[in-house]
Order: sequence, then structure tokens, then C-alpha cells
Amino acid sequence: MPFVNAAAAPLVVGGDKVPVSLMGGKVRCSIAEFTFATDATGTYSIPELQFPAGARILDVACNTDTSTSTATFSLGISGSTAKYRAMLALTAVNMWAGSSATLPGGNLNAATGVALTAAESWIMTTAAATMPASGRMLIRVLWVDNS
Repeated sequence: MPFVNAAAAPLVVGGDKVPVSLMGGKVRCSIAEFTFATDATGTYSIPELQFPAGARILDVACNTDTSTSTATFSLGISGSTAKYRAMLALTAVNMWAGSSATLPGGNLNAATGVALTAAESWIMTTAAATMPASGRMLIRVLWVDNS
């Protein structure tokens, strides 16, 4: 039985790629590791989280082995430091905290699923208190690209 609620895909001409918003795409996973070391409040670059123009961020989730207590962080880009994750303290350890409504504990973000108009390099901004003296945090990003 055909899927009757799906939008019809346009004809692809001349080797153009069908947008992932219409047909799906190869889901990719990028993971960055942040090692805690009594990090002061401020902004930290995340070199592992760089995405090309046209990519669509599907989900962002974080997990830590150490509570951040009152220290908070956000994930975004220069000029929009909370684009993908607003300020958050991770007090529960060994649990993924997501940003998408499709995963437990997450909230749908306005940037979720929107094609990037330019390449992005992510940053983490910390506030409220210093990060823990030791431990680590993983940041997992699920994304698709038209390539």
C-alpha cells in the first residue's frame, strides 16, 4: 500500500540532488568530547563540530560522567551562542539530554531540520560557575547533508 500522506518529489534534472527534506538523506553522527578541568566561564570552540552549508541538524544530545552542578552551558555558533542548545546544567550523570522532541527529554529547536545557509563551526559557552574539576562530557549531533 502506498504512503498517501507523502509529498510528491519533484523531477530531478541534470544530476541535481533531491533535497533531504523531500527524500531523506544519509544520517551522520558527529561526537565531540569536552574534558572538564575547572574551566572558567567563557566560550570554547568545538573543532569536531563543523558542518557544511546545506546540512540539516536533526538532534543534539549531551552526556556527562560528572554533574555540572550550577555551571551552565549552551551550544551554538558565533553570534548565536544558544542556536542549538540554550543554557543548561547537566546534573544527572550517564544520561543523554537531548534537544529534539523526537528523543526523550528533548525540546524541538527552531534550528532543527533547517538547511544551513553557510558552513558552521560550533562553540560552547559556559556561565554561572566554573565547570567541574575533572570528568568529561560528550556532545552528539545527528545531521544530514545533501551529498
